Amino acid sequence: MTAAIFGLIGVLVGGILNGVVAHWLDNRRDFRAAVISARLVRHELELVRGDFEHFFESGRGSDLPVIPIKHPAWARYRESLARVLPAPDWEMVSAGYTWIELHNTDPPLMAPEDDLSEDAKTFYADILTEMRGSLISLLPLQEGRRNRVGLKLRWRRWQHLRRQMY
Repeated sequence: MTAAIFGLIGVLVGGILNGVVAHWLDNRRDFRAAVISARLVRHELELVRGDFEHFFESGRGSDLPVIPIKHPAWARYRESLARVLPAPDWEMVSAGYTWIELHNTDPPLMAPEDDLSEDAKTFYADILTEMRGSLISLLPLQEGRRNRVGLKLRWRRWQHLRRQMY
């Protein structure tokens, strides 16, 4: 009887350890995929941002980025970034690409010899600001740093939620 109990305990402990290790490996695999995704998306965003900066600084219609601006890395890797990035960083990166989509759907109608209007300058200044924010939001993940929430902050959040329940 005692051997059966020890055998059962061994099976339970082994099953729990196997589950913990599988979960840890899965999280690690997702994080590595997100780091690679962040590097590719950030590179693509830097290239697009360079096109917009050149256009903004020259202010001429002849330097308008080619429409539509292709962004295959974003289309392919946004899901793996969404799994790992914290909500504010995800929103910032998504906003950078939303501006690109807005430019694709409603581009300025400019002849090559035209200069940027004040409204267009404001529009493209906003695009560049969002892209800078997107690049900054992707930097820690690109470098392989995890977004860690300390135990102290988790404890405070738990206490706050517990107080709100009663």
